[in-house]
Parts: sequence; C-alpha cells; structure tokens
Amino acid sequence: MFAGNEDPRESGSSFGNDRFGARFHTGTRSAAGHAVQLQVGWQDIDYDDTPGFFFGADRSDEAWSAALTGEIRDWPAAGFSLVPGVGWYHNDSNISLYEYDRFEFGLTLRRAFR
Repeated sequence: MFAGNEDPRESGSSFGNDRFGARFHTGTRSAAGHAVQLQVGWQDIDYDDTPGFFFGADRSDEAWSAALTGEIRDWPAAGFSLVPGVGWYHNDSNISLYEYDRFEFGLTLRRAFR
C-alpha cells in the first residue's frame, strides 16, 4: 500500500495531485539462478485542478499495471544473463486525452563480473 502527493513547482498548476494505491511483487529463483518476477499495481490519482483541468472538469485517473520478467543466467555464455520482460499499463481518466493502454516488450543482455 502507498499514498503520496506531488506538489508542482509553479503555484496554481493543475498538475499537482494526491494518490493512493497498492502494488504486489513476487518472484522466484531456481537453484541454477534462473528467475521469474511478477508485479501488479493499482492507483487512484486525484488532481489539484480547482477551478478545473479542462473546461471546468476536475481530473481523476485510475491506473493499472502488470509486468512479468525473467532471467536466464549464463546464457549465451558464462557471466551473461538474458532478461526478457513484458508489461501492460492502463490509465483510465475522466478526461479522454489521458486515457491509454501501453504494452512494453523488452530484452536485455546483461554481463556480470563475479
């Protein structure tokens, strides 16, 4: 669980906000060092937009996220790790300009010096 706020640098900016939400993270690692991790999150964001963000509307967003990553150790050679990942992000807003879904796919090759 988390809660917080963002204070804009410029006084009177409508981008300051209060937020609260929850994140869940879990993972496992095999004896060989291979790993899988999962993260799921949700947050509610209310913007400090008095007298209104767009045309008098008070902006409020709800954001969801999920990510799955893995790690394949010592591949393609000893000391290297291949790290694939996929993520999904969804933002629902009462201002349609800020509604979106985003998918991310990543592949990282990492070298460890042990």
